Amino acid sequence: MNNPSEKNDSVYDYVIIGAGASGPIIANSLATAGFTVLLLEAGLEINAKDQDVWDPQRWFKVQADTTIEWGHQSTPQKNLRNRKLSMQQSKGLGGCTIHNAMVYVRGGQTTYDHWANCLGCTGWDYNSLEPLFKDLEERIGIIRGETDPLVQSFFDASKNQGLPYNENYNQDGTEYGYVPFQFAIEKKADGLRRTTSYEKYIGPQPDMSGLTVEQGAFVHRILFKETDNLEITAQGVLYQNSDGDFKTVYVNHEVILSAGTIASPKILLQSGIGPKAELEALGITVIIDLPAVGKNFYDDLGIPTVFTQKQALPAQPYGFLTSGVFASDQPGFEPAHPKYAQVNLEMQVCSSDLPGAPQIEIPLPQAGIAAMQGKSTLAADDLSNPPIKIPYYSVGMAAMHLKSRGSITLASSDPCVKPVVDPNYLSDPADMEQCKYALKLALKISWDNALNDWRGLPLLPMVWPSTTKPGEWEWLGLEQSFDQYLEDYISTFAISIQHYIGSCSMGNDPLTSVVDSELKVHGILGLRVIDASVAPTPVTGNTAGVSYVIGAKGAQLLARSKKETK
Repeated sequence: MNNPSEKNDSVYDYVIIGAGASGPIIANSLATAGFTVLLLEAGLEINAKDQDVWDPQRWFKVQADTTIEWGHQSTPQKNLRNRKLSMQQSKGLGGCTIHNAMVYVRGGQTTYDHWANCLGCTGWDYNSLEPLFKDLEERIGIIRGETDPLVQSFFDASKNQGLPYNENYNQDGTEYGYVPFQFAIEKKADGLRRTTSYEKYIGPQPDMSGLTVEQGAFVHRILFKETDNLEITAQGVLYQNSDGDFKTVYVNHEVILSAGTIASPKILLQSGIGPKAELEALGITVIIDLPAVGKNFYDDLGIPTVFTQKQALPAQPYGFLTSGVFASDQPGFEPAHPKYAQVNLEMQVCSSDLPGAPQIEIPLPQAGIAAMQGKSTLAADDLSNPPIKIPYYSVGMAAMHLKSRGSITLASSDPCVKPVVDPNYLSDPADMEQCKYALKLALKISWDNALNDWRGLPLLPMVWPSTTKPGEWEWLGLEQSFDQYLEDYISTFAISIQHYIGSCSMGNDPLTSVVDSELKVHGILGLRVIDASVAPTPVTGNTAGVSYVIGAKGAQLLARSKKETK
């Protein structure tokens, strides 16, 4: 067991690690019930006047801000040309709700029913969660994006490709179809503004006098004690404050880990909870052998397509265009009788008009071909004239419900060393087939006649409809089949979509999961994980919604035991 060398008199009923999407919801529930709560966050408070954060259009700039970005990178991905991908995750009061692109998706009714009915996660079926979704949506503030001529053109193109209109995907059993996106954004007198869980659940709340929030608190490990009957109980947390001083705090009831899908398993491993052999190899004292900690890590894979703008685009106040698509690569998909995870593709549209958006420079075709051939891309000083930055819009497909799973492991016993993040993309061959289907669908929608007034030239990939063979494609570049061209393109340009889940998976078997249906860590008393890392399988869409509802469900589970613990 841990025996901290220094103690102080700091004792709280609960300590919550992480003030991201889930943590503030839990803190609010406990503090308003009269408990003393310490909320620890490694990042800092976001200035209320920082427009780069609060303006929904500037999410590209937020993700480039190293002061609120952890800077994680993946290991070299062997199926993506050994590229190291940026695995972005933010730190700060609000976590990834100050960092994401604000698209709000509940995540699919069949997903949650699968958790409850097939995986044994009692109480996590959609009907049980729906009231929680409604409550948090009212509090956070979810708006439906308005249409404009460009959005309508994308809708028309999607309709022409056989997709139905879905007026409200968050209340539909499948999400299937082309949809007006909903956003975690609120309307203010001076325009639209991002919302965060911290702002909405903590902020200037008058009835939470028992809550203490400490910024700049970097957690090193959770502390444990062993009772006379050999039960292991979480008793506190060792962390480093913003001044660099080590502090130890203790709990009367529970430690709650809400640090996110990358940091939560890292902290468990640092604390001696995880695969025994891995911990012993790093010299970490094993508290309990829990093989699934850090395993089952999952991320959707993003596949971009990029086109020049034929004309100036309408304003994009939400960051993404309102036009979205939820689709399926399954033949004969029938929305009235959905099977689990049949909706496994999501399309989002944005453009270089957004502040901080990546710039694409021409001549691009030669650079793109060189990249796919494994050669260096052309640099500006290789040319007689400098490259010209050009306006573009991107139609990106997220391939969801992929089969590949990765891991979060420790590189060192030193808590200050970043963890090893390995999404293991495309390790299952079926995933490449799904990604190719997604890319083909994005191309079909993008090249539909409904978008003729907006679409200029194809930049990525260099593909266009055949002028001689209707229904087929032509492409610029390598001498190979179209499918092989697409595989090379995906391997070269696919990106993380930042939809992380699964690394502290929920389930009944301690050999294959980390927490039970009440989010209690197997074999440990007084310790729960409450964040997106507990999701056992991917949700259908962006992960802010599932992070919120896991926080709300966790708060509900804690509330049921208040009478016993207070």
